[in-house]
Amino acid sequence: MLTLRKLRKESQQLRPTLQIGKAGVTESVAAEITLQLKKKKIIKIKILNNILEHSDRGALIQSILTATPSVLVQEKGNILTLSYKAQDIKAKKPGETR
Repeated sequence: MLTLRKLRKESQQLRPTLQIGKAGVTESVAAEITLQLKKKKIIKIKILNNILEHSDRGALIQSILTATPSVLVQEKGNILTLSYKAQDIKAKKPGETR
């Protein structure tokens, strides 16, 4: 069973493979995210500044997560790390110790 901590560790050396610009999350962007997730299991996406001027970051992330079979692993600056939802991921619950 994978934890978010292990996924973050695996994704440290990855570079963003997709960029989301002012067009936002279109059908083709969602299809490409899904395709890459099926191949690689973990991907990074860079959100360009020009879309953040026009839309809310939280709404953009939520639209990515609903349009694709993905789980948000980490959000750091303008970089999102996503994992394929079909993996068995155990998230640490608040107040839970190792």
